[in-house]
Amino acid sequence: MRNFFKHPIVAGTTTAFITLAITTPIVAYTRSLSFLKSLQAIWNWLVSILTFDIPIWYVLLAIVIILTIRRIVRSIPVSEIKPAFLNYTNDVIEGVT
Repeated sequence: MRNFFKHPIVAGTTTAFITLAITTPIVAYTRSLSFLKSLQAIWNWLVSILTFDIPIWYVLLAIVIILTIRRIVRSIPVSEIKPAFLNYTNDVIEGVT
């Protein structure tokens, strides 16, 4: 149950509702509106921000491309580059070993 509250979706949703609970009375007071009218004003504001004229297939195509690129990058084996001094074992300087 503890991990449930640490999940990003749960944390984000909880934060959104807390913010709504805090801002609604403030909006109602500053605009001299009723509680329901201020909720409606906040909802209309959110809808106007989140409404874009982007077709949904653009978004889906972008997600598919990003996930495909991530999968390709993760499938490439990563070779660890070691500095040359780690392989240094012996040397000959002016005939002295």
